[in-house]
Amino acid sequence: MQAKCAKEAPPTRKCPRRLAEELPRGTDILIDSAGYNYFNRPFLYKMRIKLFAAFLIVGIAAFFVTPADGQVVFQQNFSSSTNLADYVGTGTNQFNAISSSGAGFSWSLNNGRLRAARTGNAGTLARTTDLATSFGAIYQFSITPVDLTSVTTTAITFQVGSGFTTNNSVDPIASTHSRFAINFANTTTDAFTVRDIAGGTNGSGTFTGTQNIFFVVNNTGGSFSYTAPDGSVHAVANDTWDLWVGTSQQFNDAAATTGSVSPTDFKLTYPTGTGSIEFDNFVVTAIPEPSTWIGGALAVAFVAFLQRRRIRLLLARNY
Repeated sequence: MQAKCAKEAPPTRKCPRRLAEELPRGTDILIDSAGYNYFNRPFLYKMRIKLFAAFLIVGIAAFFVTPADGQVVFQQNFSSSTNLADYVGTGTNQFNAISSSGAGFSWSLNNGRLRAARTGNAGTLARTTDLATSFGAIYQFSITPVDLTSVTTTAITFQVGSGFTTNNSVDPIASTHSRFAINFANTTTDAFTVRDIAGGTNGSGTFTGTQNIFFVVNNTGGSFSYTAPDGSVHAVANDTWDLWVGTSQQFNDAAATTGSVSPTDFKLTYPTGTGSIEFDNFVVTAIPEPSTWIGGALAVAFVAFLQRRRIRLLLARNY
């Protein structure tokens, strides 16, 4: 227990409160000859506010889902085998179908990428064994147009939902939560655009070369925040989706096709247009159950409260 300083006592190491009172109001730190640090009240008050805010901000930021920290439930980069059949099955990271409806369509492996070539008929790449993505997911894959020979709207459809088939056709609206399309935009530059099928609108960008698709589907019952490809934090409303190509956002809060459908399956179908296009680096990251967010938020709030109390006790000791 620190002894009470006499009112007339000079400011010394034994009387830190008197010493602090003698400091000019703008002074933050004084180090005496014995190495003691003394802080005045304005500095300590500001420090308390800053530390509390830092704990709160860092804690909240920790609960934004990113592809790096979410649960990856499916991943395939076609690098483990040169045999196409090895990627088909019901096991982990396998597609239930990599198929075509007949002559004029072929799937092949080319330098670690899956190539689809079409002059007729249709082809499908489907995962119909349910994934743990009933609350939604972030779907990522890369596409590389190799030789587009037609300009076609909705050449390729990517859809998520439940009860999908492995048929070489787009599954019906009734079993689809959300979907978008890839348009073949230019045969000279092999350019493509993306399309909101239900909304009947195309995205603003035209893309060439290898591009990463980043498709966020929310079925949580509330708003969901995620870290976007450009490093910013975005929120997507319930039963809507966001779509990015590279670091460019093409659609924001686009309405789900059928919000009551659980998005546990995904399917890519190529039934129209002609040309060759390659796919790679499929990654599906599940959106966590909302109850885990609530528990996490409460934990962050509790930690912040404890730290605030500790800082207050520290202030009391220094006074």
